[in-house]
Amino acid sequence: MSLSDSLYTQGKGDVAEKLLSRFREEIDSSDPRLASYYMQVCLVKEPAPAAFEAYADSAMSLFISNKSREKFPQEYRQALMLKGDASLAAQKYHLAIDYFAAARKVAGTQNCQSGLVSSRLAGIYFGQKNYLMAARRWAESARQLNLCAGDMEPKKLFYQLQGALNNAGYAYMLAGRQDSALHFFQADSQCIARAVKNPAIGEPFTRAARIVLFDNLAGLYIAKGNFEQAAAYLRQCLAVPLVVYDGILAPPLLKQAEVAMHNRDLQAADDAFTKSSKHLVTFPDGSLRGTQKWHLLRSRYYLLAGQPVKAYEHLQTHLRLKDSIDNASAALFRLDVNRELQAVQQQKALAEFKQQDKLEKLYLAGIIVVVCFSGAVILLITGNLRSIRKNQRITARHNAELQESLSELERANQNYIRIMRVMAHDLRNPLSGITGLANLLLMDDSLNKDSRHMVGLIESSSRNSTEMINELLSTGLSQSSEPMQTAPVNMVELMNNTLELIRFRAAEKEQRLEFDAPALPINVRINREKIWRVLNNLLVNAIKFSHAGGIIRLAVSTHHKEAIVAVKDNGIGIPAEFRDRVFDMFTEAKRAGTSGEQPFGLGLSISKNIVDKHGGRIWFESEPGLGTTFFLALPLDQGAG
Repeated sequence: MSLSDSLYTQGKGDVAEKLLSRFREEIDSSDPRLASYYMQVCLVKEPAPAAFEAYADSAMSLFISNKSREKFPQEYRQALMLKGDASLAAQKYHLAIDYFAAARKVAGTQNCQSGLVSSRLAGIYFGQKNYLMAARRWAESARQLNLCAGDMEPKKLFYQLQGALNNAGYAYMLAGRQDSALHFFQADSQCIARAVKNPAIGEPFTRAARIVLFDNLAGLYIAKGNFEQAAAYLRQCLAVPLVVYDGILAPPLLKQAEVAMHNRDLQAADDAFTKSSKHLVTFPDGSLRGTQKWHLLRSRYYLLAGQPVKAYEHLQTHLRLKDSIDNASAALFRLDVNRELQAVQQQKALAEFKQQDKLEKLYLAGIIVVVCFSGAVILLITGNLRSIRKNQRITARHNAELQESLSELERANQNYIRIMRVMAHDLRNPLSGITGLANLLLMDDSLNKDSRHMVGLIESSSRNSTEMINELLSTGLSQSSEPMQTAPVNMVELMNNTLELIRFRAAEKEQRLEFDAPALPINVRINREKIWRVLNNLLVNAIKFSHAGGIIRLAVSTHHKEAIVAVKDNGIGIPAEFRDRVFDMFTEAKRAGTSGEQPFGLGLSISKNIVDKHGGRIWFESEPGLGTTFFLALPLDQGAG
């Protein structure tokens, strides 16, 4: 399929069609991979709407079961996209949006393939003349397509990415956002320049893209009233050698006529009109809109030439064509794209809420069972105590019964802790869902300032709650009496591993982590997972309380019979009034991070508890406004050679 796609992109549609026929003969009719075949057939053959819809229905029939959808997500997404395209061709716009929304759900919002979905939605907005929303969707498509390196054939990726950038600029230009339009046209120019240097693409494949780019830049400068710069871009546009798609020259020739009329050069304008009329019949986008604009500009030309009768005739033709185009697009203009997308999202959210409601009922039932069981245990203990007081003469037997009751209570307590850990763990799932939905809403550029602020508060609150649950799961619900399992560990290796896992947190604030690692290993006898937790807490605190762009330094050395670890930041420091309370559980001596991160007051208390159990020490040195250094001392492994 990828080879067929590549051949079509290179303009070798006949070879691609033969390759597709051979592929169809070799694959079973029930194989879900046929969805890729149907998509390629529709791309190469460009069938009529009825045939297009038949191909799309055939592709969708391969994914009746959830099993096939889960096993072949890429092909399922292609089937949804094909069905959406077929619905568009049949002017079934509501269905098209439903299928595109489903395809985006399968692909994800931060994924290469989601760029194709965003581009389709942008086209619908553009057809409605909602140019600002169209521009934003194409800009979103370009960002997503930038993730496609290695996942898409280079020429196809260039075609899609360059088209998204150019279309975003063109839509911004029509929306009156000239600065934004110029930004995306410049990004398009850079994309074309990279493609020219890429051996897999090359200069000939970029010619049509350069023609369109120069044509749009000329239109932008005409809108700005800079006709001299517009004429310069038109000269570059018409100088590009082009063998195929000669109809693409119709728009720049019309702009050349517009520039000539501005300069009162009627002869040059007339020549441009003559040339453009010959190209309109082969213009790839269809000649109707181009012909409409041709008659509008021609009417202006005859007004300048002093021939009002001919000007009126061309103006009438322009109005007839405009009415015809508007009537054909009436259904599209009636479509509320945002409302349709919101309806799809609401249906998804409703299904998730129903599932969450089922889980909450199960949790409630579990709590009721725990309460009943606890009540039974309490009754049993009470009965045992009464029996002891009533039968003092048989103390030995009663003591045994009491011991048995206490054992049962301990088991019940252990079960309670396990159940609470499961409940705390499962609470993270709906919170993660809320965080994900909030992040998805924040990606929507159409949100106003107040809505974005409220969604941001939801996302922040959900994330902070999840972090609190993680802290409780790590230690708050653990058994302090559990024996400490230790083993020899290379402290240098453990610190390197911890650094690699935490770098992404530092990267979010553009901070740099530096570790002056010694050449020789430093062996300590510790519980690797718990000391990793201590190092992680210290690094997270350093990141949280350091400013964006700061440097966090780590070091480890030996002194007498101890390994000394240092974590140094250049952050906000610890005030003197807080220093005696920073290691207390749920301490009041806590502050928000430099980027507003929520403090919980658990990390340092947990860390000190772990270090104490290892027979080690933890302390710090701090200067407000300049930074803090935390030190960790652990006994060396005396058995290391």
